[in-house]
Amino acid sequence: MYMMLRNKQQQNEDALEADGLITTTSPTSSKDNEDHDDSSSSKGSCTFLLVLLANIFTVLFSPRSPVHITLGSSQPTTPTPVSNETITTITEEEASVVTEEKNTGVVSSSSTNNSTTTVSENWKVPLPILAVGYSFEGDFALHEYFTCSGMPKVQHYCCCDSTEVSYPCKTMGSCLKENEQQPNPLEACGFQNYNVFTQLESEYGQGFMSLPQDFMLELISKEYPNATLLFNHHTDEEWPSKVSNGRGVGMRYIRTFPHIIVEGQDKNSKLRQIHLEHRQRIETFAKEHPSHQLVDVNVGSNSLEVGKVLEEFIGGKGAECWK
Repeated sequence: MYMMLRNKQQQNEDALEADGLITTTSPTSSKDNEDHDDSSSSKGSCTFLLVLLANIFTVLFSPRSPVHITLGSSQPTTPTPVSNETITTITEEEASVVTEEKNTGVVSSSSTNNSTTTVSENWKVPLPILAVGYSFEGDFALHEYFTCSGMPKVQHYCCCDSTEVSYPCKTMGSCLKENEQQPNPLEACGFQNYNVFTQLESEYGQGFMSLPQDFMLELISKEYPNATLLFNHHTDEEWPSKVSNGRGVGMRYIRTFPHIIVEGQDKNSKLRQIHLEHRQRIETFAKEHPSHQLVDVNVGSNSLEVGKVLEEFIGGKGAECWK
């Protein structure tokens, strides 16, 4: 029965095909279908592997910018490349410009803060050396001592390229007073031209004194943080009689310190108190600014003793040059 129906179906298909109504193809065997499926599967697997390998190669070997991650930041940041133009090199000559005074053995090294340092067998302290005592306390004798001992560029009282060392001239005290509001008042007065200055103060205005060693110590320290402070002085009891004998200078000191009141308003008592407070001010400043060396010299001692102290703590020729 099955065969009869199958033959009948075949006859009908043959008739339709003869009329051109259908087209038939030869059926492929199951073996052919299996081979075709295996071939398609192999080609698909190869394609997948090639794509996967290409992606891995791209990830591993494509160029990428370096990334720096800062702790505490959730976003990575790409650092800015350093240009060669931002790297500055200096030579040894530029790093330290050294000026050598061959005649004296003094070697001073310039720097941005005007600080200079003595490097010699003759001088034992940093330059510049500033005498911070008052008038009539051996200031001019100190000028002579350093000059006699061979120190170059020693000045007293006068400033601003003056070759004088006494009145009349443009004084360092008045120049500093006029320039105390400037960023670098000492430089404005030519202080960079000196190794030693033995009298900073001077008369100023109508009956007053300009006293940089009292009122401008911080400015001096700012410009010359390693300057040596030479405290030349008499005793508190001796100085009033010294200063009272010279051109009314004693009264100038008293007018400059109107806040000082002593019992009985005696002139010498006021001067004694002025000198005492000055000494205390210098000593306190030196303790609070240890970059400065403080050399204390009682100029009222005998010449041998003063010369010995100067030679031992500063340098020079000692009693030979202290007159």
